[in-house]
Amino acid sequence: MIPISIWEKENGGMKHQEGFFKGVRDAKIYYQSWLPERDPKAVLLIVYGLAEHSGRYMNVVNHFVVPGYAAYGIDHLGHGKSEGARVYVKRFDDYVNTLKVYFDMIHRWQPDKPIFLVGHSMGGLISAVYLLIQQHYSCYPPCEQDVFSLGT
Repeated sequence: MIPISIWEKENGGMKHQEGFFKGVRDAKIYYQSWLPERDPKAVLLIVYGLAEHSGRYMNVVNHFVVPGYAAYGIDHLGHGKSEGARVYVKRFDDYVNTLKVYFDMIHRWQPDKPIFLVGHSMGGLISAVYLLIQQHYSCYPPCEQDVFSLGT
């Protein structure tokens, strides 16, 4: 999936990128990334809870990016800057399938880096379901990439 648009800016030792990509049901999905000044050690993909947005996790971003980790986040369908009825999806799979599209984008951008899914609340459930579904597809991503889920 090719991003619809992307913006970049430097911010105190990290590069912030943001943009949109086409998600499920052709909705514009907002995403952000925060990259360290050097090649990242690993990637954190932040998957937040109900009625939040990716910008609420700057404490996590600031803690991990400066020492060398990349952080990525999306606004779920119907959340934050993404399109869709506010805090509503037709099917829970809409969250999971959108996460898969974004995960695959990150995997292409950071092909040799382990990806840690950091799920909070509903985001922990989305991450767990995503990993359960993905284990059945010729062991991608686990065989090609280290993926871990940390959820609450």
